[in-house]
Amino acid sequence: HTHTHTQTYLQFPNASATAAAAAAAAAAAAQLLPKIRKSVPINDAPLSQRNILTRAQILKEIGLKTSTVVTIKGKYYDEEALVNRKDTDEPPLSMEVMGTDQKQLEEADQAIQEIMNDTPLPDPRAISKQTGEGWMQRKVFIGLDVPLPGFSVIGKLLGPKGAYLKHITQTSMARVDLRGKGSRQMHHEKDADLAMHLDISSRNKAHVEHAENLCKDLVASVKEEYDKYKSVAPPSGPPMGSNFHGGPRPMHMGGGGMGGGMG
Repeated sequence: HTHTHTQTYLQFPNASATAAAAAAAAAAAAQLLPKIRKSVPINDAPLSQRNILTRAQILKEIGLKTSTVVTIKGKYYDEEALVNRKDTDEPPLSMEVMGTDQKQLEEADQAIQEIMNDTPLPDPRAISKQTGEGWMQRKVFIGLDVPLPGFSVIGKLLGPKGAYLKHITQTSMARVDLRGKGSRQMHHEKDADLAMHLDISSRNKAHVEHAENLCKDLVASVKEEYDKYKSVAPPSGPPMGSNFHGGPRPMHMGGGGMGGGMG
């Protein structure tokens, strides 16, 4: 299933004539400046993120937001094909950003990275494979199901540009996804109707346990931050009928309690 994308998308929205004229003038001026290019590899991005990044609409949005022209180059190679790829073959899938100054390219690169780092929704085919064939799974529930407004549980768990979950994945070598209600998971997917949780999977028991401890540390620190937030937040009363006053359920920390959390 290798497919090639070679369309180029222009950056003119169907705005009013004056805006279009201004854009055309800017584009004409930009033509005079030397063009610089930057290639951002996306061949290894998860399938769901790759599908988002190669959409015409997304290319156009990134282009408009960063005053660049973004095109898709090359074609997708799976791991096996990548190993066998010869230098004369078409290059692996990437996004080419063309602009007139380095800052634009950096901004476009950042916009692309943000989409790539958004917790990937797992490919359903990969899921069915994962639950068979000796995959081990654990869940760490977050337990902040009705937070006060203004406190982004997802943002605190993912960290800047997804850094925290990436750190856990890289350190533990297990796969960690944010799932359940309130996460960005699609409704029809497995476990989407459970409370928000970190889903850990790996074929290696030690990896799963390591990731589980890191996830528990992360959740504990987010809860601690939430308690601080709650103490200074304006009182808005708990939602009706909630057992909000019961305080958080005690967390059982795996061996060694809190410890070198997110360094």
